[in-house]
Amino acid sequence: MNEKRVSVYIPTHNRSSLLERAIKSVINQTYKNVEILICDDGSSDDTQQLVERYQALHDNIVYLKNETPKGACAARNLGINAATGHYITGLDDDDEFLPERIEKFVKFYERHKYPYLSSGIIFNFGKHQKVGFNKVTHIRLDSLLYQNIVGSQVFTKTDYLRAIGGFDENFKAWQDYDTWVRLGARYGEGYNICEATYIQHLEHEFGRITKSNKLEIGYNQFVTKHRKLLKPAHRKNLLFNYKMARDERLSMQDLMQVCYPGNVVNVIKYQARKILM
Repeated sequence: MNEKRVSVYIPTHNRSSLLERAIKSVINQTYKNVEILICDDGSSDDTQQLVERYQALHDNIVYLKNETPKGACAARNLGINAATGHYITGLDDDDEFLPERIEKFVKFYERHKYPYLSSGIIFNFGKHQKVGFNKVTHIRLDSLLYQNIVGSQVFTKTDYLRAIGGFDENFKAWQDYDTWVRLGARYGEGYNICEATYIQHLEHEFGRITKSNKLEIGYNQFVTKHRKLLKPAHRKNLLFNYKMARDERLSMQDLMQVCYPGNVVNVIKYQARKILM
């Protein structure tokens, strides 16, 4: 069988100790026609030496580098623009794929022809794991505008990701979400495969956005950019998601701003947890 090539871009910056696990997880895929694009955003550690060791053993690894750091989106776009695969997907340098992830995506995509796919995620907290599934399987644009029901990665055609301009390098946060909205707006309904094939490692403290002002800036950038698509209910739920991401207890004014009939139960549950903490 003539397998179509799949490109996997891995953006990285000074995290060689984590990157090796990510590379190994792609090398160990059951689907073998894979191109691995290491997108180095100006690292000053031994990232290049690590990649060169793997390049000596595997001819499908490509090393790309921004000489000065330009941000994760610029690193992702470096890979997207250089990719030679028919399909493309991403992997964060501190995460990993389960061995059958790409094979499952390719088989499903070629049977059903959705423009993009996502999957469940295994959240690894070190001492314990939690499997996260989204109950929504058909990812319609209207549903996606309430919250990011896709996650941090998709599987799609390389041409599609290029046609929408890749990731917006001006965004400080919510970059993934912005990209999926543009993908859905242009190509239509995606699909969430209800099987967890991606491990997101949360047991370390390397560079995850929490309460920094980047989160606020990213939220405002998203709402401004997609204002023509957003209904009042979308805006309320997005504000609620932003407040939850900041782990904030809601003020009375917040409650007035975030509540609408579709999320009242979730808002009450969240606020009750914050009060009891």
